Amino acid sequence: MWSTDRRPALRSPPPRARSARGRRTTGDVRFVRAKKRTASSTKAEYRNWSNPTGETVREIVKGKTYVCERSFVWNSIDVGGRCAVVKLKSGELWIHSPIDLDEKTKSEIDKIGTVKHVVSPNYEHLKYAKQWKRAYPNAILWACPGLKEKKKGEIPYDKDLGETKEWKEMWIDEFEMVHWDCESILSTPFFNEVSFVHKESKCLMVTDVYWNYPEKGRFYTIKEIGWKFLMDVIYLPIYKNVLCFGEEKQKRLRERVADVERLDFDTIVPCHGTIVTGKDVKSALKKHLL
Repeated sequence: MWSTDRRPALRSPPPRARSARGRRTTGDVRFVRAKKRTASSTKAEYRNWSNPTGETVREIVKGKTYVCERSFVWNSIDVGGRCAVVKLKSGELWIHSPIDLDEKTKSEIDKIGTVKHVVSPNYEHLKYAKQWKRAYPNAILWACPGLKEKKKGEIPYDKDLGETKEWKEMWIDEFEMVHWDCESILSTPFFNEVSFVHKESKCLMVTDVYWNYPEKGRFYTIKEIGWKFLMDVIYLPIYKNVLCFGEEKQKRLRERVADVERLDFDTIVPCHGTIVTGKDVKSALKKHLL
């Protein structure tokens, strides 16, 4: 409609919204804030006691080693879970103890490089192996010794680390490996774990032979404190004195600890607990197991 002086009628500008504190704010600013809230909510999704910042992927050694830290809930207790991502000299990625591969995690990992090797380092850390193989069909799925046969028909492992030495060549001789062949129940391996040192980043990746639960921390609850007590005071003696019972297994346990101590590393990246660095890092495993 036109006004009497033939000029277009001016419409009043739309009212500006007020912020929570009462200040006027434009639609653009509100949009930016909404995006920030979305980013924060993404971080909140991964935030837990072992990942208080909520990062999707965290860099440990620049350009070489990264971790994805997530909650892993067992009987309502967050026992923590950490997956290590190593960038090989070829630019391809080597994955240790894969976690749940959601869309955001996959996107961030793909920015680092192409996933080529995925390792299940013991009999327990295999829940997400099949999921990663589906996501990366061209990647090689590696099993700890005996696991490929144990899970035949269930998980499509390509290679068994106990049956082949191909890993040295295929991983471009960038790793050292120690097989913890010192524990069993009725002659059957319980974990049958293999631990790895990435030579270039000097990081030792361990799964269930070593853990480092903190005394306290952000997002730590009474359940997690109780879990630490259970693992440190009750389970650890069982591992050392029951799973490794007998003169021969005790001898092999001491030998494997010595094998690890001889390797060149300055950081321990455990699947459970906080990352260990510092001058005493070499003795941490020995103090834990012997």
